[in-house]
Amino acid sequence: ESIADLGVWQYDPHTGEQQWSDGLRDLFGMGQEEEFEAGDAETLLYANDIDLVSHVARRDRERTPFTVHYDIHGYDGVPRSITVQACNLFNANGEVARVVAVVRDVTDQLTRERQLEHSRQAAIDEARVARELADTDPLTGLANRRRVMAELDRMIIDSRRFSDPLVLIVFDIDRFKVVNDTHGHQTGDKVMRRVAEITYDQTREMDVVGRVGGEEFVWIVPRVNQLQAKGMAERLRHAVSQSSAAGPVANVTSSVGLAQLRSSDTSGTLFARADNALYAAKAGGRNLVELAA
Repeated sequence: ESIADLGVWQYDPHTGEQQWSDGLRDLFGMGQEEEFEAGDAETLLYANDIDLVSHVARRDRERTPFTVHYDIHGYDGVPRSITVQACNLFNANGEVARVVAVVRDVTDQLTRERQLEHSRQAAIDEARVARELADTDPLTGLANRRRVMAELDRMIIDSRRFSDPLVLIVFDIDRFKVVNDTHGHQTGDKVMRRVAEITYDQTREMDVVGRVGGEEFVWIVPRVNQLQAKGMAERLRHAVSQSSAAGPVANVTSSVGLAQLRSSDTSGTLFARADNALYAAKAGGRNLVELAA
């Protein structure tokens, strides 16, 4: 017991007698110089809200060792975590003649495990934050080009697997260079963030929206056809034209192009078709929604 730093608990279910080894008394903070009288065992257990006798009585059919854990405050006031590994010893009639348990102090072990778990969780959280930063446009908080293209590839696969339609909407802010040249980049950034907020408010939970460069944005819309997506794009165009004012800049407008996924499309060809529709909207006078050919 001294070498292994453990204690032994024995219980006779017929007499109710408990036997506590010297090592077990040490684990509960009761030194060898302390008197250990009848009833002290129950007192120490109940003081820690431990009903070990009832616990082993409920498992009187167990033929293999079983383990329970407790957090205790010993007689010396020191908090400890202990593990109790118990075994039923049966007589010739198949009745439990005695229960024998080995009790160990696992405080240091649990502390190390908790520290490791805390460190593991902290590492997971840091990795998650790093991934989010790597996938996020720092100006608008939307997905960046890297994430948009990864999500587009994934959603194309899902679209084909489940035979669901998929539409890609590409849009940018009309005459944004004039805003920057006239009012400066800080004001231009405010306009960009305002358009991003408006766009995000238009999206559904399953959609992906991102800024892919300059003043150009992408909105991936799954499970809708081209006609439905055009209605969504028109609502976005209207919202931008009515609610995008920022500081000294009046409401801006946007030009929008969209393309529905074809069986022959890759993410690159789908993006190119939507982008061509965007340029058609600009060529048509801006503040328009155009469908890809």
